[in-house]
Amino acid sequence: MKNTYVIIVLIFIVLLCGCSFPSFSNKEQLQEEIDYAVPDTYPPLIYVNDRLYQISPRDEYLLYLSENIKMIGTITKAIPQNECPKENFVANSDPIGTEIYYDDEKPEEIYAKIIVYGETRYFLFISSK
Repeated sequence: MKNTYVIIVLIFIVLLCGCSFPSFSNKEQLQEEIDYAVPDTYPPLIYVNDRLYQISPRDEYLLYLSENIKMIGTITKAIPQNECPKENFVANSDPIGTEIYYDDEKPEEIYAKIIVYGETRYFLFISSK
């Protein structure tokens, strides 16, 4: 009697598991489901002066800028973080209106003015060019 009960329970478990997992007819459909569940994202990026800048890997920032670093504009368009900016003054993480600062002597660096918990910070973004 115990063996019959165990067999019935095992059959029920196998049927239940087989019905609970989604079935995909092909690899493309499975890949679409994976891509939707885990979208690709880029690090915070800003496109300025025909160059792409990425936030410093160590989240470096300054509380004050030196006199030779000047504001060159503001973010005019914000795009989702899973997109890469391709136009000047477009960012994938900073909101429209974020001020951008630049030093002519260091063209590989820009700073984005961001207020964090009431404190103004100038986050460093670096270009790979």
